[in-house]
Amino acid sequence: MARGPVQSVRGGPGGGREFLKRKHVRREGRDPEVNDTVSPAQIAAMDKWGVQQAGSYDYLKTITQPTLVVNGSNDVIMPTINTFIMQQNIPNAQLIIYPIPITARSTSIPSCSSGTSRCSCPSKARRDRSYARSRASFWVATAVVAHTLWTSAAPAMTYRLYAAEWNLTHTATTAIFAVFPIVVVAVLILSGDISDYIGRRATILIGLTSSLLGTALFAAAPSVLWVFVGRAFTGLGVGLCAGPATAAMVEFSAAGQETRAGSITTVAQAIGSL
Repeated sequence: MARGPVQSVRGGPGGGREFLKRKHVRREGRDPEVNDTVSPAQIAAMDKWGVQQAGSYDYLKTITQPTLVVNGSNDVIMPTINTFIMQQNIPNAQLIIYPIPITARSTSIPSCSSGTSRCSCPSKARRDRSYARSRASFWVATAVVAHTLWTSAAPAMTYRLYAAEWNLTHTATTAIFAVFPIVVVAVLILSGDISDYIGRRATILIGLTSSLLGTALFAAAPSVLWVFVGRAFTGLGVGLCAGPATAAMVEFSAAGQETRAGSITTVAQAIGSL
């Protein structure tokens, strides 16, 4: 990062105009201008980077050089939580968060001197809050995983009650049982990657809403038709929640404990099936 007189940094149109003025101050040693080959390469790199894999952070632990990790405090392009995760996984990393909602780069931030400019390294309290949010998100995702097994197993105990009340045949009872896994499989095949487009949180919330609606319809069903509808909604919810919730557990697990997240996932599924 460039050193020099400390300058304040501001976002919005004013900050953009200041950046454009600074952009042309340097006459020598400038980076090459962006051309038509840069954008496709960057998009390809972003697509590859966005694929969730087991041990995604392992390569960060191999970086031994002193590393400066920089971002904005409310960045809309690169979520700030990703910056904390990177800093936690790189052994010799320093984190700087700028109080501006834009992607902070050395080209747009002229200088930094901790304590005198408007950029600041996160305090222990801020790091603790970030860690607490990650822990809370991890256990919420764990509860969602448990719910997927509970909603599939618990209603099966009432099939005999409905069959006795409405004099259902074995075929009808089997059909009620079958509609749930059929819908789950269909959702996983047709929209298994929907969370990549609308986000894990939105996908999980839609799935939970569908599961709750399905459970309510199943519990208060006035006829066998509503039982089918309720199980279909429950299958939709489980299909939407299963993948994103498991991925969220890995993402929000503590650094170096991704394997432990897999074990907790297994325990959550076991508890949900009780």
